[in-house]
Amino acid sequence: DDVLADFGTKCRRFPAPARRHSIVQPYSIEWLEDARADVRALDRTTVMRIFEGVLHFTRTGAGDVKALHGEMACSFRLRVGDYHILFTLRD
Repeated sequence: DDVLADFGTKCRRFPAPARRHSIVQPYSIEWLEDARADVRALDRTTVMRIFEGVLHFTRTGAGDVKALHGEMACSFRLRVGDYHILFTLRD
């Protein structure tokens, strides 16, 4: 299952995960309306797990993230359990 989110118009490379003592600029999150509808359809436990995974990524840059290719180039996928959160990074 996929959930859509937009992390920040410009395509950019995914930064390397933060090292233990490095400072990471936190991301702001804009949830797309489709993503909001997808999240509303899930049970509370799953939603909280997804939110925790997204929050962890926005604070640290760490997580199970892969760059997408083809039509989805410049987008990324964050995996949280059985769910994929699709997102873009903008400056």
